[in-house]
Amino acid sequence: MSAGALGAYGYGLMRYGMGPQAGTLAFTSLTTGQLLHAVTSRSETHSVFHRGRADGEPALPANPYLQTALIGSFAAQALTLIVPGLRHLLGLAPLNLLDGLVIGGSALLPFMVNERTKPTAVASRDRQGLENPPPAHTFGSRPLPA
Repeated sequence: MSAGALGAYGYGLMRYGMGPQAGTLAFTSLTTGQLLHAVTSRSETHSVFHRGRADGEPALPANPYLQTALIGSFAAQALTLIVPGLRHLLGLAPLNLLDGLVIGGSALLPFMVNERTKPTAVASRDRQGLENPPPAHTFGSRPLPA
């Protein structure tokens, strides 16, 4: 995510120089990347691209609360770029289509890497004999139903 945001900022520096445009690109890229990271962080083993595993393991259940939060967050972020008063309050600059593509690419790249490495990470862990590794954190998390 950091590399994506820094890449977008570097693009902004080369295209616009130091100023609000470059900062807006970095800010928007990082926040979009964080929102997409919420989707990929739901599971270490289930990819969002698979509706069920080949070995019969069920797909990750829907999370309507996360979906609602993401839609609201993306809407709020879009408003900060569209509404001039909010844009001025946050010190953001207007973006064009090419800027939007750079932001999308810099946010999607870490998301795709995370999703594509899940099957590899699971296979590697299985080869090492770590069938049930401890969770990264236990506060508020529940195990998936068997």
